[in-house]
Amino acid sequence: MEVGLFCSVLVLATRLFSAVGAEAAPESQAPVGHEQPLGNHRTADISIDEVSKAISGEAFFKDYIHKAKLGAVFRGTAKEWPALSKWTDESLASEFGDQEVRIEGKVEFEDMGAIGSLGIGRDTFRSFVGDYESRDKRVVSELPAVMYGDVLVPGFLGCGRLGKSLVEVDVGLSNGSESTFLRRDQYNYLYCQVSGATNWILINADQAENVYAPPVARHEIAGISEINANSVDMIAFKRLADVPFASVQLSVGDCLFVRAGHFAQMRGSNQRNMGVSLLFSRVATLGDDGDEDTCFSDPPPSARPLDEFDVLWQWSGSGVLDMDRADDHYFKALFRDHMTGQPPAVNLTGVQQMLVTDIPIQMDAEAPETNTTADKLMSLLDGDKNGEITSEELDAVNRRIYRNVSFLIEGDSDLTNTYDFEYGLIDYRQLWDTLDDLLTAKMTESGVTKQAFLEKYTGASILGSEFYGRRLFEKFDTDGNGVISKDEVSPDIMEEHLAEYEMDYEGRGGLPVEGEDAEEEEGEGSGEEGSAGDLGDGEDDVNEDGNREQDSDDEGQERDDDEDDDDDDIDVTEARDRDERDEL
Repeated sequence: MEVGLFCSVLVLATRLFSAVGAEAAPESQAPVGHEQPLGNHRTADISIDEVSKAISGEAFFKDYIHKAKLGAVFRGTAKEWPALSKWTDESLASEFGDQEVRIEGKVEFEDMGAIGSLGIGRDTFRSFVGDYESRDKRVVSELPAVMYGDVLVPGFLGCGRLGKSLVEVDVGLSNGSESTFLRRDQYNYLYCQVSGATNWILINADQAENVYAPPVARHEIAGISEINANSVDMIAFKRLADVPFASVQLSVGDCLFVRAGHFAQMRGSNQRNMGVSLLFSRVATLGDDGDEDTCFSDPPPSARPLDEFDVLWQWSGSGVLDMDRADDHYFKALFRDHMTGQPPAVNLTGVQQMLVTDIPIQMDAEAPETNTTADKLMSLLDGDKNGEITSEELDAVNRRIYRNVSFLIEGDSDLTNTYDFEYGLIDYRQLWDTLDDLLTAKMTESGVTKQAFLEKYTGASILGSEFYGRRLFEKFDTDGNGVISKDEVSPDIMEEHLAEYEMDYEGRGGLPVEGEDAEEEEGEGSGEEGSAGDLGDGEDDVNEDGNREQDSDDEGQERDDDEDDDDDDIDVTEARDRDERDEL
């Protein structure tokens, strides 16, 4: 799937495990498939269904979701999408040019980031299509909501509970020859080819150990294999030789369904490749109370535009993305696991216990934030305010409220989804050394010029983007005279500037301040407030539809001018994020 989205921690963990977890072996004659792309280690020996006619939602659910099959190919299902003829490079630039997209290198295992017009990991469609044919970068992003009307949801996916379970919609675009991780996803997804062609390798979930998935990916439903699928080391990863797999080729208009938990890896053809992924929840039934009627209709219902559906993590096309966040089904199951009594319910104590024991973050039982978070969750989900949350109350809550639940439980969005991705990649001690070199060796009589600073910042030693290089220069040039003097980059001033981007020592590097312990330092740069993973007081960090505000003063990023509500009780019943406010 075109979702490269990846939690940076998972990526780093994968590479760490690949370095220490592979089985050492003496050099000998190279085994079959050695240092070749995944799928060359043996002949594909798993077949999956190919469907070339319209099917009902009942058949789709029964044959491919309920039976936990590896996947299925739906030939021509997307051939009527307006996107197929409309989403040319010219149209993307003229009609959707201001829409922002997340970008990365074309080969996931080998490339961490790509530089766009808005820094590392972020671009606009206009900028991207202007130079991507000659650049090693690709779009791996949530699809901006303004483009939803050009995507049609197949009738078998748009009926009953399936039609109410869309979680996220992603888009991928490259100039060809892209390659993804071998990964398993927490959601079912339907990937549809808009242009070009792709080849997919599918592997059953029960092969997690044999594809060298790290422990987190072996025991959870999502995760990344340690194997570099672009060039497999069959000596180090010898168990892969016995792993069966399916090989699938998609052409324009074809769609591939992959069930949650199974492993998939995609390789693009050597031409312009574009695709859309519809991610949907792991539903257990089609629905009830007549909700499923359309799923049994014959003939099946027609496809409908995506903008007629409620996508849980719909993205406006700017700001912080929400790729890879949990959905309402996950949180409902989480709360139900802690219900007791008759009728089953969970009280404040049960919610507190859930936060400490069952959440992957595992909050500190003694921390005040844990009790505060539990209180806010009760306020959101306890509909009748009787001190208990029932299963019926979980189902009655507006689906978008679970966005707020996600922010409270999961914390801030992954760094790759934010404008600060560049700051997560750069070692700021290296930036400090670079500035020191400039000030001592290449300084003019008045200071370091913008050109000299940008040459260093974008050069081989840092590999930053010109966009953020200019931003940093303007921050350091406090008197606005076009040069940076030594007085303007003293340790105290440098720390003050960088603190604005929450670059605390533990999380994202920080500057070496002589004689001070980073963990004990107080003030704006300590990272004690607003740092990654910090829930704060819950309210100031969550805007009016459950989207966390991205703290940035960049001219290319919109900010909400409304003041945060200081009231301790959060009111999110009527909430909508700032980007949807005018429309709704």
